[in-house]
Amino acid sequence: MKAASEILQKFQYQNEITQHEMAKLLQISQATYNNWVNNHTPKDPKYYPKIATLCQIDVATLIPPNAKVNTINNTFPREGISENALELYKKYTENLEETNRILKNENEKLLAILEENKAVFTSFQQRREL
Repeated sequence: MKAASEILQKFQYQNEITQHEMAKLLQISQATYNNWVNNHTPKDPKYYPKIATLCQIDVATLIPPNAKVNTINNTFPREGISENALELYKKYTENLEETNRILKNENEKLLAILEENKAVFTSFQQRREL
C-alpha cells in the first residue's frame, strides 16, 4: 500500500501541478499540504474522500495500515468525517461514474467511426495503387 503522501506527490508530478494548486484543489493551505507530503503531520481522515476523488483512487487506499477497518462493510472509522461530507463524496463519485459511462459510450462511438474511416481510406488507397 502506498502512503497518501506518495499518492499526492505522484498525482502532483504527473499533472504538473504546484503545491499551491494542489492545496487549492484540496481546499487546504499550502503549508498543510506541504506538511502532508513531507510527513510532518498526518492527513486528517475527513480529507480522504477529497484526496481519493482527486487522485482517482479508492478511498481505502489512504487508510493507514494500523487503522481499524470494519472488514464486513469495508469501511473506515468515521471519526472526523461529517455525514454531510460523506454524502457529498457519494454524490460526487456517482457523478464521476455517470460521466465515465458517458465517456466510454462516446469513446466506443468514436472508435467505430475511426474504424469506418480506416476501411474507407484503405479501400481508397487500394484503388489508387491499381
